[in-house]
Amino acid sequence: MKKALFLIQLILILFCSQPISARNIVDIITYADFSHIRDIAVSINYAYFATSEGVIRYDKFDEAWKEPLTGSPGVDYRNIFKLYVDQFDKKLYARTETNAYEYDILFDSWFFTSDIPVLDNPSTDVAPSPIMYVPPDYIYTGDGYIKDQNGFEYPINKMVDDGSGVKWLSIWGIGAAKTTNSDIVEFLPYGLIQNRVNKIFDSNGIIVVGGDNAGSRHTGITFFDYENNAFSYKETGLTFEFPDDDITCIEEDENYYYIGTSGGLTILDIETLEVVKRITQRNGLIVDELLSLKKVKNKLYIGTLNGLQILTPDNDSLKLVYSNQFKNQEIFDLELTDSTLWIASAVGAYQLNLETNKLQKFQDPHQLIFSRAYNIEHYNENLFIASQNGMIRLNLKTGKTTPYISTSHGAHYRALAVNDTVAFISTDFGFTMFYLS
Repeated sequence: MKKALFLIQLILILFCSQPISARNIVDIITYADFSHIRDIAVSINYAYFATSEGVIRYDKFDEAWKEPLTGSPGVDYRNIFKLYVDQFDKKLYARTETNAYEYDILFDSWFFTSDIPVLDNPSTDVAPSPIMYVPPDYIYTGDGYIKDQNGFEYPINKMVDDGSGVKWLSIWGIGAAKTTNSDIVEFLPYGLIQNRVNKIFDSNGIIVVGGDNAGSRHTGITFFDYENNAFSYKETGLTFEFPDDDITCIEEDENYYYIGTSGGLTILDIETLEVVKRITQRNGLIVDELLSLKKVKNKLYIGTLNGLQILTPDNDSLKLVYSNQFKNQEIFDLELTDSTLWIASAVGAYQLNLETNKLQKFQDPHQLIFSRAYNIEHYNENLFIASQNGMIRLNLKTGKTTPYISTSHGAHYRALAVNDTVAFISTDFGFTMFYLS
């Protein structure tokens, strides 16, 4: 199973317009599950929420989330338990278990302070009302708890009246919310539906994120519109047709999302996100645990724990292919370059000519890929192949290969991300960055 070790902050590193060597500071923002809120502080302009994964902020006038303060250096942002702000946003303070800090907006940094002064702020903590109207599929119990359709209860652990008729709520396990004088509760979803990330997929500017459920109460797919800093979700485990299996791979075409999981393949309508079809071992898969997907014209190539299959969605036909090479072998990744499908498998890297259907094993002159090939990434004219021992860069025009040996091995999986300047490859103890010459 894919065990990607990258955080979403890696996307922002790779999307930076300047090479790392030309930047004094790399802009990093970490996005995570922000549904566990410890404290709220409210000014005229913003509502600040101290979550278990950092400080997030909501613009009260734009009625939109702004970038979280999870990339600001100077403090362990996951260890912030208390926030203080003056009513005009001139001063923002945070307290951890051991120290106090002041936020400097000019330098986007936290600085240690010996004391937090008394601030001018008219907001007050209030108790939850006995009657509140929550969104559909939820019930307010009347005693400070909100219950979902599965019977799980979520406590309102903080409620702040900002003095303008709006109250800001922290609902532990759901996240931020607000209510007005009418006592209608509006959830304000932000962040990932779960922390564990196995797959990050760019769908025309929308980042689609899936991962292991890892015991999370809410599981599923996160859709991140990074241009508008907005999140939406497709939750798993609410129906039998989309159970809370680990999400291992994601692919799309113009009509559908193809979601590979530890329990089979789920096909979602790309517009409505409704489940169109679910395919498991019962109706044709050789095994339920899927590792990779690639749509090529009218065929979906499916990399599984035990070989390679092709699904033709038009007639629901499934067939096992190239069993001589891949029988009972993991197919970790699939990458398309022109008319060639590259296959990363437990028995090495292969290239499949889609015009002739000829399958050929990639001959690595450096012998870095003598057994497992874990991941393949195509960037411009180069192909990058990750193995247990490091990475190979193949120039698709010249055929030149360049080895990159990693001193830290990856015995289970190698996540890989590249741009013009650097390549990141995961290890069993973090990740290694290679500068590309």
